[in-house]
Amino acid sequence: MTMKQNNQEMELEINTSFEIIQSKQNLPIMKVKGYLTNSKYDPKKEASKLAEQNYKKHHIHILLGSSCGYIAEQLSEKLCDEERLIIIEPNEKVLEQSQKIGMFNNIHSGRKVDFLTSTQIEEIERKLAVICQKYNNRIQLIISPNFEKIYPIFTKTVVLSIKEALMLNVVDKNTWSFFVDDWQENFIKNLYVAFSSTPINFLCNKFTYPVVIASGGPSLSKQLPLLKKYRRNVILLCAGTTINTLLQNDIVPDAIVSIDGSSANYNHFKDLQDLDVPLFYTITLHKDILKAYKGPKIFFNNKNHLDVSELTNKVIDKDIHEVIGGGSVANYCLDITNQITTGPICLIGQDLAYTNNSTHAAGNKSKREIDLELIKSRKMFTVVGYDGEEVWTDYPLTSMKKGFEEYINYVNTLGESVDIYNCTEGGVIIEGMEHTPFEQFLIKNCHTPIPHSIKTLLKEINYNRSQKEWKRFYERIREEKFKNKKVINVSEEAVKILEKMDADSPFFQPSVNKKLSKLDKQLTRLLEDEFLLYLFGQVFKQVNHYYLEKENETEEAAHLRIYQKSVALYKGILDAAEKAEQWYEDLLSDIKKELASE
Repeated sequence: MTMKQNNQEMELEINTSFEIIQSKQNLPIMKVKGYLTNSKYDPKKEASKLAEQNYKKHHIHILLGSSCGYIAEQLSEKLCDEERLIIIEPNEKVLEQSQKIGMFNNIHSGRKVDFLTSTQIEEIERKLAVICQKYNNRIQLIISPNFEKIYPIFTKTVVLSIKEALMLNVVDKNTWSFFVDDWQENFIKNLYVAFSSTPINFLCNKFTYPVVIASGGPSLSKQLPLLKKYRRNVILLCAGTTINTLLQNDIVPDAIVSIDGSSANYNHFKDLQDLDVPLFYTITLHKDILKAYKGPKIFFNNKNHLDVSELTNKVIDKDIHEVIGGGSVANYCLDITNQITTGPICLIGQDLAYTNNSTHAAGNKSKREIDLELIKSRKMFTVVGYDGEEVWTDYPLTSMKKGFEEYINYVNTLGESVDIYNCTEGGVIIEGMEHTPFEQFLIKNCHTPIPHSIKTLLKEINYNRSQKEWKRFYERIREEKFKNKKVINVSEEAVKILEKMDADSPFFQPSVNKKLSKLDKQLTRLLEDEFLLYLFGQVFKQVNHYYLEKENETEEAAHLRIYQKSVALYKGILDAAEKAEQWYEDLLSDIKKELASE
């Protein structure tokens, strides 16, 4: 069933009859489709019991069904400042009638209670994704009485969406946690190359030709003969991980796109240092790729990380255009392509599934056949694929699929006329994208050789930085290094104070509190600097997540938690700052070489 068909079925399910009747205690209750949404005896007592059973500290609570407001009222009274309640009521008329008779009057806006009445699952999924990320997957779902019987399709869809949002956030969080130190180092060390690279801005709308985006899915192999035949008639972009497959088949792309800061991504480039093909990249790319790669470089910002983009622009003193991405480099390829050409766009090798029980196309360094062990470890599941048969996929691949679907929706809302085709001929269906055989796309759109390449355009642009700009850049980095040294001094002093305390039974003497409070204020002032906040932001996120106040916490337990939180915070910042000290030194050394060449 497609998402559109599912939405249509839910619309029919939700447009149903309802009435307000009186309980035994003469309180208004709702009957929908013949089912009571509250106790016919004592709806307030029932709501109080449900709230008591389902409330969780430091969580966001999602309530399916408004139930005349009784459950929402009881939950809202329990919420602390940082907690929220989201009420999902698909039937707007039910909610309006409940509000009309004053059933939500006792819920204060200050309690952070929000209503979500949309039946469009795409909108619900978008909001759920933001919620899961913000609350670190601390989600508590509560289903109102009989809601599942009244709206079975809607309930099942929302529950699956919450589960998927949680899993996708785990994927994103694990990726971030695994590469967090690498990303910080990559950011600082890549600034040197980013400063002198051609901004993507200079390539926007410079082409009118068809573009093929090649990804490394299993179905790429069968498209290579056609790609080779029509190679001169298209602009060819590929994900960095796909480059080896193309080169093994004597196909050289017009540009490579790479964003991944992992060592695994660097391995794909180890033997490509002398490849003279333009590389689109972002600031989080593995530092050694940029250091070794000899080809022309095009820099872009990541729209998914606006804070990093704004910081990068300030540091390199240039307003770099942003690219919309997703769970895969191919998501970035699509927006890059849409920015540089007005011609039709075609995706190949974009299976987003384990087509023919394989992970990648032949020639990809990560290729392997799937087995029961891999199916289990990657938590794979099956969906209906391109050919109507079941195909294995997983949550990371689903995240990439959603990235494409959200991009198509985004382009449509802008009213842009963009011809985007999925010519993979395998894998999963990407909703909103036209699925066309690759040969049909080539015959229709790719008649003549491309006269003007990306590489040629870069030579014409001939982007360079002046000595004056390099000097300003040097002074900015030297200033950041000086501030980082101050962070080290403050953190070292705080750690020394904390280490003198009893780690098993800590007690904060007034004199200790005074010293730590002074250091906290110094650190807070230093972290008003965006550069430093980026370096240490993840430390704050992790510490705040792992050291939350517990239910019915004793004074002794609170002292221990606060002590452990303080130690983790200052040691984490100290460790990151000491690493950054050398990264700054290396960056300044590289910039000096440019100044020496004056």
